[in-house]
Amino acid sequence: MDKINKRFIIQVILSIKDDTMRWPRSLAQFSIGKGAMSLPCLLCDEPQNNHHHICDTCWHDSLQFSLCHSPIELTQHPHALATMELKAIDGLCVPFIYQWPLSHLITAYKYQDKTAVRGALSAFAQQGLQQWQLAGGVGGNGEELSIDFNKAPDVWTLVPNHAWRWLKRGFNHLDYLQTMALNISNIKDVSGGITRTKHTHSQAKLTAHKRRKNLASAFQVNVDLTGQHILLLDDVVTTGATLSSLAQTCKQAGAVKVSAFCLAWARLD
Repeated sequence: MDKINKRFIIQVILSIKDDTMRWPRSLAQFSIGKGAMSLPCLLCDEPQNNHHHICDTCWHDSLQFSLCHSPIELTQHPHALATMELKAIDGLCVPFIYQWPLSHLITAYKYQDKTAVRGALSAFAQQGLQQWQLAGGVGGNGEELSIDFNKAPDVWTLVPNHAWRWLKRGFNHLDYLQTMALNISNIKDVSGGITRTKHTHSQAKLTAHKRRKNLASAFQVNVDLTGQHILLLDDVVTTGATLSSLAQTCKQAGAVKVSAFCLAWARLD
């Protein structure tokens, strides 16, 4: 593929805003066909009739196994402070621990293109949001949470993918978090104005130092964030390097507060 064609493809992708979350997913789900509604449970292969393709027993067990008993504010968590880079992040909240079965579902969707998993991940995200809303801004140990979803931030964005990674996958692997964000009142989506300009290597197998180097100057903000409290949405947080890099860029664009909500925390022991 010559440089002109590559440049044209990138321009087309970046010009598509809200639709970038929808049309590839619609095509992918179309390939599943009508049989998608009769898929067995994604975890035990037994019959199920839920929209998220997980039977009632596995759903209950999943919440018991992975859902934190109370919201975790990582910016106040001793283990997180000792093992993560939280520079420029004013608050980082997680409702789940990154372990089976949630880890299995995220991997299947993100790297194996198993599109039927999307409904299950969306259900997990909604459950996490509901838990946070019920907390009323107070954590399990009585600490004040940085994000009170009953007093929503001003704007939100998904952590952006580079255009080439989006093109390779054919969809945004965080699209189910977009669905969750739409259920938060009085908060504006600015995802279309924040881009990933640096095509970085996958963070999954990099050390903390290499992650920081990998993400240097990786993001660009093309929207006015002056005086705004912005919420970053991502699937998994490990070292916090990606969120820290994006948070710093947002503050350079005028944001006065940057919070993050990640579906799961992959603890570094």
